[in-house]
Amino acid sequence: MAAYRMAQKEPAWWYAEFARSPWLFAPRGRLSWSDSWARRMQFPWTRALSCPYAMTTHDALLPNMQPRLSSTDEERDYYALSERVYAVFAPFYDVVAFPLRRVRRRVAAMAGVDGRSRVLDVATGTGSQARAFAERAGDVVGVDLSDSMLRIARKKTRASNLMFRQGDATQLPFSDASFDAASISLALHEMPMSIRERVLAEMVRVTRPGGTIVVVEYARPPGALGDAFYEVVKAFEPEHYVDLMHSDLHALLRGAGIEVRDEHHVLFGAIRILIGSRTVEPKTAIRKEPSS
Repeated sequence: MAAYRMAQKEPAWWYAEFARSPWLFAPRGRLSWSDSWARRMQFPWTRALSCPYAMTTHDALLPNMQPRLSSTDEERDYYALSERVYAVFAPFYDVVAFPLRRVRRRVAAMAGVDGRSRVLDVATGTGSQARAFAERAGDVVGVDLSDSMLRIARKKTRASNLMFRQGDATQLPFSDASFDAASISLALHEMPMSIRERVLAEMVRVTRPGGTIVVVEYARPPGALGDAFYEVVKAFEPEHYVDLMHSDLHALLRGAGIEVRDEHHVLFGAIRILIGSRTVEPKTAIRKEPSS
C-alpha cells in the first residue's frame, strides 16, 4: 500500500509528520486523494489502539537475538512498518489502551497463577499485562521487540518479581517448558498468518505440558453495534485483522497444541479472553533462512 511504501522510503518525513500532528495525520499530498481516508490513517495512530505488540526494532539493536527469519515480502513489510510505528507511538500507547486497565487484572485472575508460578507475557509492550500478572505470580517475564515500548515498561515497573526482555516472539530466548503460563494480548490480529503460527508454536514450546496459555483478542459483538465496531476497526487495522476475524481461532490454537477450556467476552463483547492448556507436544516452528 502507499502508506507502507511512504513509511519505508521516507522515514524522516514520516516522523516529522507525526511530531506535528500525531492524532490527525494527513500526508499533505504525498498520497493520491483517490486513496481512502481509512488507508491514509491506517498506521499512524490507530495501530496504537491495538496491542503492545511486538515487533518494532532493528536487528542491529538486538545483540542477544538471533537474526530475524522473515522470509517473505509480507513478513518483511510487517516488521518494517511495525518498527516505524511503535517507535513513534510508544509514548501514547497507555493513553489509548486505558479502557483495558481492568481487563488486565481479570486476565491475570482467570489464568489461575499463584506465588509459585512463572509467567511469560509475549508482546508485552508497555508492560500493563505483565504488571497485572506480577501481582499474583512468583516470577514474570515480559518480552517485546520494541525497545521504545520496553523503556516505558521498565520506567513504570517497581515489582521485584518482574523483568522485561527484548526479543522476537517467533524466536523466544527461553528453554523448553520453562514457564507455567504464557499470555499474548491483542497482538495476533496484527500478524501475518505465518508469523502468527510461529508465535503460538513458540509460546507452546516454552510452556510446560499442562500449563496455561492465555490469548486476548478482538471479538465481534452481536447485532448492529458489532457490525459497526467491526467496520471501524477494519478501516484502521491492516488486512490481518480481517483475516483473523473470519478465521477459526479455536482451530488455530488447537493446531498449535493449545486446547481452549474457557472463553469470556468483555467490553460489551468487543474483546475475548481465551484460557487454554498446552495439551500436546508443540509443532516445530518452520525456520527458514532469509532469502537474499
